[in-house]
Amino acid sequence: LKKNDGSSLKVPLEMKSDGEHLYIGDNSGGLKIIDVSVDPLNTETTVLGGSARNSTALGSGNKLYILRWPDKLETVDVTNIAAPSLVATYQQSGIVHGQGEVVWKDDYLYIANYNLPFRVFSSLDPFDLSLVGSLELGGVANAVALRDDYGWVAMNSGEIRILDLSNPALPEQVGTLPGPAGANSRRVEFGGNYAFVAHGQAGAGIYGILDPTEPELLGIIPAGHQILDVEFDGPHLFLLEADNSLLAVGGF
Repeated sequence: LKKNDGSSLKVPLEMKSDGEHLYIGDNSGGLKIIDVSVDPLNTETTVLGGSARNSTALGSGNKLYILRWPDKLETVDVTNIAAPSLVATYQQSGIVHGQGEVVWKDDYLYIANYNLPFRVFSSLDPFDLSLVGSLELGGVANAVALRDDYGWVAMNSGEIRILDLSNPALPEQVGTLPGPAGANSRRVEFGGNYAFVAHGQAGAGIYGILDPTEPELLGIIPAGHQILDVEFDGPHLFLLEADNSLLAVGGF
């Protein structure tokens, strides 16, 4: 992933957007922020250095939650985006694994946590996170995305597990979406009536989700290289590839 001045980030693993910034966790350089309000590849700010496999979740009260390798869940205050501060750390081996994805919704953190169970934490007190629910998935989970009361979990096997999260303390699997041939599903993103899935070498899948429990495959965007992440910031879909390329697809 290159900026306009030609310099590069480390190997990127994940990105999130708040409409004005892309938050990118890379393989060894910690968390980066790119200002996309004017020029999507113009300004890079190193926020927090640290170990690999960073996933971030944007919460309320200017709080950012970071899943960090090997076993940490961190709370960061980003009131000052140029100088964020670490305010709390949840660390417990076997409960949190730094590979996977964390997302935030309505005071809960949902974690697709590698080969560990799917986990739900309460963030009512961002300084004292607590585990409230879990679900065994029976496989390696790479990511999760939320839509209404449902969660889509991207599995290393290529499929998508569809979960009912209407009760955060009792997550329940209600469906399975098979991936295309050769898929290694890495990320899921929702936008409008669509779901976008980074299927690795199999490209990026576009799904219609008028019913989120019975999605319809609408098309596949071919991959030049393995697609690691997708981020929708309408009307554009950003695709993050394994060769450090950031592609933008319009028309949504």
